[in-house]
Amino acid sequence: MPVRISRLVTFGLAAAFAALAGCGEEKPLAPELPRVYVQSVKSADFAASVALTGDVQARVQTPLSFRVNGKIIQRNVDVGDRVTARQVLARLDPKDLQI
Repeated sequence: MPVRISRLVTFGLAAAFAALAGCGEEKPLAPELPRVYVQSVKSADFAASVALTGDVQARVQTPLSFRVNGKIIQRNVDVGDRVTARQVLARLDPKDLQI
C-alpha cells in the first residue's frame, strides 16, 4: 500500500508542477523592426536595348534517318523550323533507287 500511495503522490506532484508552470506571466517580446535601406533617386542615361552574345541550342534534338541510302537533293526545312507529323523534311535522289 505505501508504494501505491508514493506513486500517487509522485504523479500528483508532477501534475501540480506542470499546471503551475503554465501559470507564469509571459513578458511580451518587442517586435523586431525590419532593416530599411534608403537611397536618393537621381536621373541618369540608360540604354534602351542591350546586345548580348551567346550560343542558342535546341532543348531536344532528334537524329534523322531514311529507310534507304541516297543523296539528299532537296531539304524542305531548316534548323529551328517547326515541323508537323508526316511532313516531308527532305527528298532523296531517285537515281539511287532505280535498278
